Amino acid sequence: MFAADKFTLVSSLLFNSIIGDTRSKFTTGINFTYDTYDEFVNSINFSRNENSFGGFFEYAYDNLDNFSLTAGVRIDTHNLLGTFVTPRFHARYTPWNKAALRASFGRGKRSATIFTENQSLFATSRAISITDNGGPIYGLDPEIAWNYGVSFLQGFTVFDRKAELSMDFYRTDFQNQVVVDWEDPNQIRFYNAQNATTANSLQVDLSYAILERLDFRTTYKYYDVQTDYAIGRLAKALTPEHRFFANLSYQTLLYKE
Repeated sequence: MFAADKFTLVSSLLFNSIIGDTRSKFTTGINFTYDTYDEFVNSINFSRNENSFGGFFEYAYDNLDNFSLTAGVRIDTHNLLGTFVTPRFHARYTPWNKAALRASFGRGKRSATIFTENQSLFATSRAISITDNGGPIYGLDPEIAWNYGVSFLQGFTVFDRKAELSMDFYRTDFQNQVVVDWEDPNQIRFYNAQNATTANSLQVDLSYAILERLDFRTTYKYYDVQTDYAIGRLAKALTPEHRFFANLSYQTLLYKE
């Protein structure tokens, strides 16, 4: 049996301005979040209150030509997760005509709401097991991950028709993760794993205007997700490694009287 209810209150105060001229801008602010979770699983009460207070500073630069960047950092104090820092960075550069190179990285930290995020487990007859790690929520430590990514886009012309080719690569490294282990046919286990998951994503997109108002787009995505389960490192279940998509669209003429 699973019953859950959530109440959220969010308040924030923001201020933004320029530094010198409009090429350099900044945004800063503070925010407060209050969450009440009422969770009952198999007559066990997992209810809790979470609140956090934080502040952030974000700087944005654009030379109005071929380069822009956004860099920010925020500090949060959470009643259960403690005080932590989360930076982020994003840059865009145009090396030549019709091209764009982007790079980004950032850090994230969150508490996993394990039952709400995995409601399909209640459709099974498996027992639910949580390995208490001494953490503040469900006995589990919060999830922490670093994200990195680069992408490149190039526009060009083929037979006097516009085309675009883009390539994206992103990687996520978990320093700590709440693992949902379905490997045992008799139970579903939740536990913490250090350096639990590495996720690599490579995507290639090609679009081409075949004729006027007739466009073609195709995408290939390679997705490699490896998770450290109790029995060893395995590919994440139900996550396709190769994905392919193709779309052909035609836009009709619109007449106005």
